Amino acid sequence: MGIMTAKAAAALTSPGRYHVGQGLYLQVRGPDRRSWIFRFMLFGRSREMGLGAFSAKPGEEGLSL
Repeated sequence: MGIMTAKAAAALTSPGRYHVGQGLYLQVRGPDRRSWIFRFMLFGRSREMGLGAFSAKPGEEGLSL
């Protein structure tokens, strides 16, 4: 899968986590509930960090990583 565009991310409505790249995921909980999740390893254990709400404005930094 290539780079996810803001338009494609805004169109996601099914709940789940969608891989964007390099540990970055878009978590969809409902039609209007989306947030960024960063997954990484620390001391050999898997960790997750919430990065805030998704906004479908053009030029979003989260999609340009």
